[in-house]
Amino acid sequence: MLFLKIMENELPNLNKKLAQWAYAGIGGYGDPKIHWAKYMVVFKNETKEIEMEKMDTYIKNILQNTKGQMGTSFQWTYPSKKKGKSIQLKGKIV
Repeated sequence: MLFLKIMENELPNLNKKLAQWAYAGIGGYGDPKIHWAKYMVVFKNETKEIEMEKMDTYIKNILQNTKGQMGTSFQWTYPSKKKGKSIQLKGKIV
């Protein structure tokens, strides 16, 4: 339980960096010039339209309007048959 308390207290401070990594690859492996996304392209099922936003704007919107677990904008779960070995990070597409 102490670990969970630490995560709940510390993860909100890292939420923006976590979102940048999850949605754009920022901070991950590879060459930032070619592997880190600058834009997000989303197909809207309701309107059948494609929208494109700068990644900074998209992430700002996600952080302001999406509530997840442990003070982040993400949901956390385990992949099938992998409990205790790995986690899945689930984020909304808006």
